[in-house]
Amino acid sequence: MQIGGSGLNWPSYKSSLGHLEKAGTSVVAKEPISSLSTHASASSSVIEEGEQQKRETYNEASQDLLKKLERPDIKALLSKLQARDAEVRAHEAAHLAAGGGVVMGGASFTYQMGPDGKQYAIGGEVPIDMSTGSTPEETQQKMRRVRAAALAPASPSPQDLKVAATASMIETKARIEELAKQKEEAAMYERQRALKAYRSKVPDSPNTT
Repeated sequence: MQIGGSGLNWPSYKSSLGHLEKAGTSVVAKEPISSLSTHASASSSVIEEGEQQKRETYNEASQDLLKKLERPDIKALLSKLQARDAEVRAHEAAHLAAGGGVVMGGASFTYQMGPDGKQYAIGGEVPIDMSTGSTPEETQQKMRRVRAAALAPASPSPQDLKVAATASMIETKARIEELAKQKEEAAMYERQRALKAYRSKVPDSPNTT
């Protein structure tokens, strides 16, 4: 059995495969130029029709959205979402501005998608460091900054008030520790002063040989 060969019926192969060229003993099939052009034209037409359909669908959706946004109830909802977004961002910005040294990162937000397809902030939070300092004095200073940051917004949230109350409690505890430390130091000072006064009144014992 041979592969290729020259005893082929060219007209019949032309009609079934397009156009055949003989290279040595091999036969290579090529699509006619007119056929390729026809395919390319058809594909281009299909793509164009698809793009046109997409544009029409988009335009229809846009028109529907514009009509929807003109409804009074949708306008009212958008107005509320926009106001809430501005309020939340201002609230968290106040925390950040007043929380120097105790804020541990930027604000994070919870979003809700509006009827216009946009994301609106409806909640937010700022991480804050509630750890105590290395001394009672440092702890009190830190908790005062925490409380100031928590109460910075014009309308502190229940969570803000809770953080402020916790900071006040930690500050009070640190103040008690500081007072106890000061009392202990004062007592020690008095003992040392009394011992010094006693020694100054007692004559030195005579040397014995």
